[in-house]
Amino acid sequence: MVAFPGMTQTGVREGLDLFVEIVFPTMFPFFILSNVLAFTNVPGKISRVLEPLYATVFQVCGYGGYVAIVSLFSGYPMAAKLVGELCCSGTVTPLEGKKILTCSSFCGPLFIVGTVGTAMLGEPLYGGMILAGHYLGAIANGLIFNRFLCSPATAFGGSIPQGIPKKESERDSLFQILTNGILRAFSSMGLICGYIVLFSVFTVFLRRIGLGPMITGALEMTLGCQAAASAEKITILGRISLCAFLVSFGGISIAGQSLSMLAGSGIGARDYMQIKLSHGILAGILTYLLGFSLEQFGLFDLTAAVVYGTDLLWIQQLGRLHQQIYTGKSMIVVVCLMGFLVGMDHLIHGSYEKLHTYIIERRKNDR
Repeated sequence: MVAFPGMTQTGVREGLDLFVEIVFPTMFPFFILSNVLAFTNVPGKISRVLEPLYATVFQVCGYGGYVAIVSLFSGYPMAAKLVGELCCSGTVTPLEGKKILTCSSFCGPLFIVGTVGTAMLGEPLYGGMILAGHYLGAIANGLIFNRFLCSPATAFGGSIPQGIPKKESERDSLFQILTNGILRAFSSMGLICGYIVLFSVFTVFLRRIGLGPMITGALEMTLGCQAAASAEKITILGRISLCAFLVSFGGISIAGQSLSMLAGSGIGARDYMQIKLSHGILAGILTYLLGFSLEQFGLFDLTAAVVYGTDLLWIQQLGRLHQQIYTGKSMIVVVCLMGFLVGMDHLIHGSYEKLHTYIIERRKNDR
């Protein structure tokens, strides 16, 4: 870095551009949302509803469903963040946290369909194939680890929890909940920014010394997908399958971000890399089988223009909706909406407690 300061500055600028233009606007609202939900005990309520399903299918507690729902919308490294918080708070054990990660860690759907499918591969429906393989790979990953390969003596074994532990805590004020949620979101985003910038500098040096794009892409998921999409010697189905592997594996940069979120949870780098590598392999295989099946029925060559018309009005409207969702105004709306929900929750809870206390006192006086 001292010998080649120009290359270092280039890497830093590229990393900051990626963070400011793409990562921060798309992830920061979800980080605030997840933090506010955690303070209001919404995860526990959702988990109790989903526990029968996840215990039956994946042999994990209901928190796996909550992590999966939030991760589906926000992408990496939200699943690791939530699992790390659950483990560090004692809500779930490290063993349960590992099992949750096997089936609940997802890349953002807008990145897969919009960036990889449309921008890199030139076809939105290819992004849909990758998205399907990515989700099916996570389901298969969870089933294989938690139902077929695990025993009580293995790292991913253990019994199904007999219920979700409940903790009594003092209820914070509305503004304290929002403040804590925003501060924790900024702290998490700072870690992510540092990893993106660091690995961006690494990739600039690796490109300069002539290493292949796929090697540098192993460090950063976006670069890997870009290299795979432009590999002309590979068939289009092979490129799609390779992109499915890369978005499901996540790359070393995503692994670093996730492991920073898992610090103190009892889940190590070996566990995380094992989970994501198997997810990537399964997603790549399933995407290839899906594409091969579509070829046999003559559906692989269907394009978005054929399905939605040559004007692609539906996709254009979806793009406009995406731009509206991730704006500063929408972030303020989300925070205000969550503030309103938290306020209503406090109001209802406080009224119930006052009514309950009043009834008890009346009964005592009557006696």
